Amino acid sequence: MKYNSSNVLQLLHAWLGQLVLQFDVACAAWKPNFNTKRLENFKKKWKSEIHSSSTKLNIFGYWAYDTVWALGKAVEMVPQESSSVNGENHHRNTSQFPVIKVSKIGKMILNGLLKTKFKGLSGDFSLVRGQLRSSAFEIINVINNKEKVIGYWTLENGLSRKLGKAKKGKSMSKYELKPPIWPGNTKDIPRGWTTSVGGNKLRIGVPDKPGFEAYLKVEQDPYTKESTVTGFSYDVFEEGLALLPFAVPHKLIPFPIDPNAGTYNKLLYHVKNQKFDAAVGDITILANRSQYVDFTLPYLQSDVSMVVKIKEDDRNNMSIFLKPLSWDLWLTTGVAFVCTGLVVWILEHRINNEFRGSAHQVATVFWFSFSILVFAHSR
Repeated sequence: MKYNSSNVLQLLHAWLGQLVLQFDVACAAWKPNFNTKRLENFKKKWKSEIHSSSTKLNIFGYWAYDTVWALGKAVEMVPQESSSVNGENHHRNTSQFPVIKVSKIGKMILNGLLKTKFKGLSGDFSLVRGQLRSSAFEIINVINNKEKVIGYWTLENGLSRKLGKAKKGKSMSKYELKPPIWPGNTKDIPRGWTTSVGGNKLRIGVPDKPGFEAYLKVEQDPYTKESTVTGFSYDVFEEGLALLPFAVPHKLIPFPIDPNAGTYNKLLYHVKNQKFDAAVGDITILANRSQYVDFTLPYLQSDVSMVVKIKEDDRNNMSIFLKPLSWDLWLTTGVAFVCTGLVVWILEHRINNEFRGSAHQVATVFWFSFSILVFAHSR
């Protein structure tokens, strides 16, 4: 997919007159509010080295480039005498994880990375509380295949007409923006979407399956056959509808998720085929699914996770001596221990005075049995 300003404008022209948020970064896929000489030189160098005009970096590529630069600057802050690892490794095969050594300067590099600040290809690089400082957003008004900047949004100041203008408080009022131009080349705000009494409602498909009910739960009344949906995913959907300046009538339609009835892919195909107008639930965003349906932004920040097997340390466990043998073998040994003592007692208690008496008799029986099992082989 090619990323350029004309393609973006053609895409945004489909939502004629709508307000669109875009990242305030220097990237060909998004319209930046600055265009540095360094970025232009990087684009020329990229084209000359890749030898392909169709291969272009998107915003994630610029972020990766700036991340490598930040890591390099952090390494330069570490003193040279501290550059060492726990041991040496001459193995060339990096898949041999047991022989990979751990660097002693990891904390130094981390501290240097947190202090690193510079202007990269994607904008200012600065970490705040371990996270990349939020970029500013341009708010543009697209009309007649042209764009017009009507304001900016930043985490510190909220909405404002000018970027970098200090304000006493954060504002989310629409009056902080320049008036947009609506379809018909007018500044008058449309009345919105009105639905007649007999109008059709939006058909919302909801996956119905057993699982984590706090996220999504579908219940059906046995008498009225009406479905009730609860859970975090549905609450987010309702909160989003509540922010709209007009009502959106909708009807929830449960969609069974099981190997015999249907899958998540089939649910999304129903959205594509317009059997459902939308779908709400724990639906994973995949590349192939994004080709025929549009997804909202994830609820949580996207990151990379690893599932690592944890090996417990049993060295301080009092029952570690039981590990070499299975429970079946321990049980068999215990039964043999008792049977041996019982047989010895039957044979010896009439002629041996040491096997007579109540408590002393029981102790002698088990001690004799234990000595036979443990010490007999050494004598």
